[in-house]
Amino acid sequence: MLKMVNNLPKKVIVPGVLAVFLFFIFGVFTLNIANNAPVEIEADVISYDSAKGTMQAEGNVKITQGNSVATAQKAEYDMNTAKGYLSGGVNAVRDDSTIIANEVYSYDSNNRILAKGSVVVTRGENRVIGPIVDYYVSRGYVKVPSNARLENKDGIVTSDMLEAYLDEQKITALGNVRVISSVHELDAIADKADYFGLPKEESEIIFTGNARVTQRGNTVTGHLLTVDLNDNSVKAEGDRPKVIFTPKSKG
Repeated sequence: MLKMVNNLPKKVIVPGVLAVFLFFIFGVFTLNIANNAPVEIEADVISYDSAKGTMQAEGNVKITQGNSVATAQKAEYDMNTAKGYLSGGVNAVRDDSTIIANEVYSYDSNNRILAKGSVVVTRGENRVIGPIVDYYVSRGYVKVPSNARLENKDGIVTSDMLEAYLDEQKITALGNVRVISSVHELDAIADKADYFGLPKEESEIIFTGNARVTQRGNTVTGHLLTVDLNDNSVKAEGDRPKVIFTPKSKG
């Protein structure tokens, strides 16, 4: 068993079995640990029990591998159950991906990452925000069960619940949905919204239930509204949709 205790930060370099611990942290960013790059762990106290297969680090924890860095106040990993835990101002960064949260859990051999408490997950152009973010690594699937917010180059989506396949650019938002996009001059609300970003030439948002879309001062309401994101046209269907438009003044 390895244990370091003292008032000064301690550092341990782990080239072997503990590398899986860092994979837990950056699994959300599909970090490849097969490159055998050493994992460096710094903390006020580091404990590793080889017999039990457990590792703990407490106090100003910093874990580094290559260009990947994670910081927290506490880190735990159980190699027998393949479960990990970080807490206390968790901040993990790798390339254009970050995760910020109060707590981060790892399940299913690092294939599921559950972040809790003021969570902000960034991956490329997408930023997902919520009190809880549940992420399934291999599927690129993210679920925010309450008070969800997603930001990307096209705009902002807020809703009671949101799920997204980030790599496929497919998003579903449920409950009190609002979509704001300066790019498409769009402000819309609905009970549900489905966003399809790929293929690009067919990208669209489908608004369902009490839907209202406003563009350039003109408003369309109805049960089912489809916005084509290539030409910004709106198609209205069902329950006698209504259009309110503002005529342009002459001169």
